Amino acid sequence: MGKVDFVGGLIIGATSLALAAVAVQDPRPLAELSWATMRLAQQAAPSMAEVRVEGSMGSGWVWDRSGLVVTAAHVVGDHRFATVTIGGVETPAIVLGADHDADVAVLRLFVEVAALPLPRAAAPPPIGTLVFALGSPFELGGSVTLGFSSEPDDGFLIHTANLNPGNSGGPLVNAACEVVGMNTQVRIHIWGAGVSKAVPIAKVKEVVDELVRDPWQGQAGGLVR
Repeated sequence: MGKVDFVGGLIIGATSLALAAVAVQDPRPLAELSWATMRLAQQAAPSMAEVRVEGSMGSGWVWDRSGLVVTAAHVVGDHRFATVTIGGVETPAIVLGADHDADVAVLRLFVEVAALPLPRAAAPPPIGTLVFALGSPFELGGSVTLGFSSEPDDGFLIHTANLNPGNSGGPLVNAACEVVGMNTQVRIHIWGAGVSKAVPIAKVKEVVDELVRDPWQGQAGGLVR
């Protein structure tokens, strides 16, 4: 076992022991958290999207009823078109544009969207807020991981909800199922402990508004704002 695996194992083991200790004393709080997480996943499911382009796959969610879907810019790369799956139904989509600096991309579906968009939080989550990362890692839809928000860093929300390949572009939500950010990457410490990063929802909205007003330019070098 390497140092990274060892340290990661210690963190997971310590968390598991703490939860087990709580469950032994009184299982009701964990049972309530489990039920709340299930309800949150069920509420968000109709709005969740899987985004595919050649050689890449990620997550996203319905932004509004007009057919806009948001994902991470690095998921779509320089592609002009994508395939989006919502509720098990695949549909083609055009990439309106992507801001690679902010890592935000906007897609427009060719069909009407029946699913309601996820609500957006009015303010960033305070440090210590319980947050949930939703998405389709490894093409497995309906994934939910939970963690806590930390102090923001370099314009990103930092949190401890686990992210895996395919989570990129998926929403980070609070306990009210309000989107607080868009998951984008994991930062790994030299000793193996990692934290997850998300683009704040206010920044996502700013970029989406700009890309809708000024979509794909068709310029050399890929997608531009």
